[in-house]
Amino acid sequence: QQQQQQLPHTHRALHTTQPMLSSKKKKSARTVDSASVDTQHNVEADSNVQWDTKMDEVVESFRGTLGTYDVARPSPETVQNMTVNVNGVKSAIGSFGQVFVRPPNSVVVALFDPTPAVETAICAAISSSGMDLNPRIENLHGTQSVVVQFPRPTRQARDAMIKLLRSKGDEYKTQIRVIRKSWNTAIRRAKLPEDTARGEENRCQRKTDEYVLRIAQLVQSKERELENVTA
Repeated sequence: QQQQQQLPHTHRALHTTQPMLSSKKKKSARTVDSASVDTQHNVEADSNVQWDTKMDEVVESFRGTLGTYDVARPSPETVQNMTVNVNGVKSAIGSFGQVFVRPPNSVVVALFDPTPAVETAICAAISSSGMDLNPRIENLHGTQSVVVQFPRPTRQARDAMIKLLRSKGDEYKTQIRVIRKSWNTAIRRAKLPEDTARGEENRCQRKTDEYVLRIAQLVQSKERELENVTA
């Protein structure tokens, strides 16, 4: 009789336990779904910030080089950003000395640690820059220096400068497209839903077009400035 009385109780216990287990499963499923959504959101947010920033840095880096392309007046930027190869190591000329303008039309690199290898490498880099410059070594107030005299601006010099400017602009556009490739790779690896992935890819292309256009606009603006230089 006691067993008969306990059976209904046991049956009720099993019956009430099953909904609790079902509730836990539903709660667990909701947690997984929520985590999945959060992960997708984070992937999208992180990629937007990361890749936008990288592209913007490329544009700003190019903007910082524009002072190099100037035939009307010499400036330190014209020389200090040139790359020089010393003993197989590439560095900017500005890392080897203080660069300044000596009126009326010269740029001086006062060397920190002058050696024949450094002097030769700097002169070679400036001579091969395509800017029709002929550097020479001078001792200025006891400091061994590379002196670069800028010629009177001519149409030929201006055209050569514009050619260099366009070439450098193309290099920076290529950097933007390399970032686009990495961005698209990150989208594929994130395994986002098809619609979300397509939206990210479209955003990637829009941003690529935007930043390539910014570089093109900087090139055009500098070209107009150079075109106004009269011989």
